[in-house]
Amino acid sequence: MSVKVNKFGYIYVSAQFFLHPTFEMMKNPIGVKAFGTHLRILREGQNLSQQELADLADLAKITVQRIENAKFRVTIDVLISLSKALNIPLSKLVEFSLPKEKSK
Repeated sequence: MSVKVNKFGYIYVSAQFFLHPTFEMMKNPIGVKAFGTHLRILREGQNLSQQELADLADLAKITVQRIENAKFRVTIDVLISLSKALNIPLSKLVEFSLPKEKSK
């Protein structure tokens, strides 16, 4: 974290935040991955590219990519946008099977 002054003379604190590329921070990584796969199947079933779905849902393409690749935990706001974009009920969007977790 560092203190900086912008071109208008305002002081602000800057910090770097990184998206963690692994599942370590997720509570349910297997479910997040399963949802990403489910979303990809729904998207491809409607012959939509990631960019087309992103445009319809008013999201960035990188958001769709991260969801499908299990690098992003989805909020209810994004789920609603995706269900509207795919023209399916929210319940159908979140209706997918969770694979069994391996025993530790």
